[in-house]
Amino acid sequence: MGRRGKAPAHPTLAKIEGHYKEKARTRVLPIESISGRPSPSLVCQADELTLQIFNDTCDSMQQMGCLSEQDGPIIETYACNYRELLLCIQAMRKDGIEIESQRGGGKSTVHAVNYHRFLANHMKLLQELALTPSARTRLATPQGPKQSDKVGQLLKKLGGN
Repeated sequence: MGRRGKAPAHPTLAKIEGHYKEKARTRVLPIESISGRPSPSLVCQADELTLQIFNDTCDSMQQMGCLSEQDGPIIETYACNYRELLLCIQAMRKDGIEIESQRGGGKSTVHAVNYHRFLANHMKLLQELALTPSARTRLATPQGPKQSDKVGQLLKKLGGN
């Protein structure tokens, strides 16, 4: 069977003509960590469990050295989503995950459906906040100030290396 369409150009000719584009390199921007923590909004402060999740997440990110002022809204979203996920788990333990349908057979409860929706959002937010091991490998942590060569040589002499 014959080939349809135009025959492919020779790779070097195609490159000269601009058919192949160089892959865009992603810029790695350093994270500017802060000494304090972002302040939660009133929505987050209204619920004790949400506030506790917010503070625990800030503590974890601060220990990793990647907490930034701009992370406040996404940490708050994470805390609210995690709270709803926990409430769905609690309701599923109490009521079960299936109910009897009118046609006979089982049907998922509202809490079971919401659980899967919140779990999907939870996993996305974990990646966004670099709270998973694979996300931490892609993280560019802030670098300290570089020492001059003279200071480095002096430290080597004092260290005995």
